Amino acid sequence: MGVMMGGVLLISVLLEGVARLVELGSLRVMDTGGTLAASGTLFPIVNVEVPGLAEEDPRLGYRLRPNIFITSRRYGAMRINRQGFRGHQVAIPKPPGMFRILALGGSTTFGVGVDDAASYPRLLEALLVHRCVPTPQRSIEVVNGGVPGYTSTQNRRRFELEWQAFQPDLVLVMDGLNDVATLPLLTPGRRSDLTASPLLASTRTTTLLSGWYRWSLSHSAFVRLLSGHLLEHNAHETHGGPSSEHTLEVVMQTVRMQLEDNLDRIAALRNVSHFHVAVVGCPGLMGDRARQYVMELTTRVVAQGGERGQRFAAAPSPNRRTHVNLGEGCRLVDAFLRRWASRHQIPYIDLNEAFARHGQLNSLYLEDGIHFTREGNVVVAEAIYEQLFGRQCHSY
Repeated sequence: MGVMMGGVLLISVLLEGVARLVELGSLRVMDTGGTLAASGTLFPIVNVEVPGLAEEDPRLGYRLRPNIFITSRRYGAMRINRQGFRGHQVAIPKPPGMFRILALGGSTTFGVGVDDAASYPRLLEALLVHRCVPTPQRSIEVVNGGVPGYTSTQNRRRFELEWQAFQPDLVLVMDGLNDVATLPLLTPGRRSDLTASPLLASTRTTTLLSGWYRWSLSHSAFVRLLSGHLLEHNAHETHGGPSSEHTLEVVMQTVRMQLEDNLDRIAALRNVSHFHVAVVGCPGLMGDRARQYVMELTTRVVAQGGERGQRFAAAPSPNRRTHVNLGEGCRLVDAFLRRWASRHQIPYIDLNEAFARHGQLNSLYLEDGIHFTREGNVVVAEAIYEQLFGRQCHSY
């Protein structure tokens, strides 16, 4: 008996060692909402690029750290107010006579790569103030509610928690791309309220969602490797092979359900309050540059995590056949948002059309294939202004 147990232990050690060697050679982030499991806690990816920018939040996974000012070569100059949003302080309760716009989204709304003044919410505010000519009795404010890495679920949850305090008159929602980017990378059971997903519920790994499995995912490379193969095998059986098209099809089925549920719940609150909602579309991405940015980010996550002695939950990178094409995912998200907005009679801001007026979407407008430059944010702000307010500021 003792010899048998010793043999099992030896084999387990060997398997774990091999799995860790594989993992060292090819890692990808495996948690939702831009967080990783590091040393048993959630660790925001944004803290790898900008240390100290975010902090853990039990309801949202993480949020921006309030009352800080950070200058980053990658992110620009950032002032985070006491509410944990980028930009100037926001008065609560809302002052009488103020028309307040709340912009929800991820890093594109936040304005990664540009200073505060060059994010699209701040540029939109400048347009409104200049063209709508506020009076002492009537003022305009745009709150930058973008948080790098946030999915539609996190944005919806935060809105449900805080909309009564902010009292927005208009809510702009730019969501969907992070849902596509993070859904294939989910680790079951990291935080059940953050990682629950119809995709995971449909797989055979559902029966493994136990305390032991959650602990093992954070501590065993072999378990992470096996779990990744189970998910890929399920996609293979369901769709006849692990092609990128089939993988994206699986992902988009869940993304559509997730987006629809979150957008529906935000829109339903209009019946309680009297705010308006508008949806901002997903523009075409520069495929190669976007892919390069994601690869570089993952490399930094792994390298810096190792330097700090943190053990991130990760698994082998998908091969080329199972890679989810973010550009195509963005196009499909945009088509869904257009249909959803039409069905609910909600304004839809077509960014593809807006950029088409300026020629090809290139490095002048996209800094890394995903995030807007200042010139790109100008186009976004102008498109929102023209469709919702127009030259006469009639909606204001």
